Amino acid sequence: MRHEGFAAKVAYVCIFAKAVDEASENLVRLIMAGQSGFDEGPAAWRAVVADYLEPTEDLSQLNRFGASFTPEQWRQVLEQVQRRLALDDRSG
Repeated sequence: MRHEGFAAKVAYVCIFAKAVDEASENLVRLIMAGQSGFDEGPAAWRAVVADYLEPTEDLSQLNRFGASFTPEQWRQVLEQVQRRLALDDRSG
């Protein structure tokens, strides 16, 4: 999995999330606020999320950090994050 440091952050934040929406909201909130080590900025996260959404990425690898989403659920989380970050980019 590319961007190992980013992968660990994504998965760690999602460990206790029960639903896709909850996971994506937690990620967006931390990314936008630059909290809890999410200090790379939205532009860096947009690039990483785009890479993770490439068809060749094995999203199940994110579970090795403790989360438990299916690859399709991870795709949904990342797509929601991508949409929210794109909206923020347009409004900011």
